[in-house]
Amino acid sequence: MLSSRPMTVYQVAQLIKAVLAEYAPLPVKVVGEVSNFTNRTHWFFFPQR
Repeated sequence: MLSSRPMTVYQVAQLIKAVLAEYAPLPVKVVGEVSNFTNRTHWFFFPQR
């Protein structure tokens, strides 16, 4: 069901978190690429296990 009301980024993140917690097999591995990357002061990466 889609809502016609706008959602905040936080609300969307919480919705995704709830759906993944309920229905996704754990662990979830995401593979992708970064586009339009510019060199910034802070970089955040999660360690691979």
